[in-house]
Amino acid sequence: MHTKEEKTEFFILLGVFAIEMMIIFAYMFAVSHIPVVAQLFSNILVRSLIMYALMMVPVLLYTVVKGDKFLASFGFKKVRAVTLLLTVLLVVAAYPMIMLANFVSQLFVPNTVVQAVGGMKGVPVVSIALSVAVLAPFAEELVMRGFFANRFRKIIPMAATAILTGFLFGVLHMNLNQFCYAWVIGIIAAYVCIGSGSIYPSMLIHMLFNGFNVWMLFSSVTNMASDENLEAAQDMTGNAAELLPFIGVAAVLSVGSFFLVRFIIRKIAKIEGHLEDISKPKTIALVPNETVLEDFRGLIESNELQNPFEDYKK
Repeated sequence: MHTKEEKTEFFILLGVFAIEMMIIFAYMFAVSHIPVVAQLFSNILVRSLIMYALMMVPVLLYTVVKGDKFLASFGFKKVRAVTLLLTVLLVVAAYPMIMLANFVSQLFVPNTVVQAVGGMKGVPVVSIALSVAVLAPFAEELVMRGFFANRFRKIIPMAATAILTGFLFGVLHMNLNQFCYAWVIGIIAAYVCIGSGSIYPSMLIHMLFNGFNVWMLFSSVTNMASDENLEAAQDMTGNAAELLPFIGVAAVLSVGSFFLVRFIIRKIAKIEGHLEDISKPKTIALVPNETVLEDFRGLIESNELQNPFEDYKK
């Protein structure tokens, strides 16, 4: 951040995110603690639609106030088919790093997927799939990458943009387990969004990851039909003896995963013509003031500007 306007913009964007969190918290509190609201939004699909619609309000209002075009500012731009194929490969390549964050978090808190198993029995698969694998990626990517990442990138370097928006993406999930791996996903998604110049690849990343989680969830419902099996899965939380082998394997795989992910992201950026956007820090062209130039010329003409090496020449 080089100018006062950019610093102001930075803190305004953080304020918009704070408003997002207040809206989500208030809505979740109402659904959980007010019987009338809970009954009204008992369907998971309806509940998700309302929440994501509310999430969109602050960013849309800000976009309107700024006078920006919606499609352009949020990154709705076509990408090549090969970019989407590389994005699928990227999700596979990134999985060791995501799982490492997941396993490490389970040293302290339970796995949210395992916790959700008990409450998912009897819920239609289609409703959960649409809510988790379609609505969530679409709305959350619009907010976190389409809005925040694209705007932060205009005022801070790419690495800072990815780390910050990834962190905020983790905070958005409001639990430590999801925070840890959502931060990793958020960093990767930010680089892909800026590198491709489009919101579509980051949406695809989110959809694939959440879709896999839905599949894992319903596999867990089948495999953990008994309370004994569910308790056994939950007992892994905080159990270092059981988790450390998984952490060790994921850590080793994550080394290669990091370099492969970096390679794929740069390949995507090169294909889409945005390699400089993720490689070079944000710079500002410094244009000298005309008055300063005139004063400088006057000093030269009056011989008042001395050469610092003149004494050494004598």
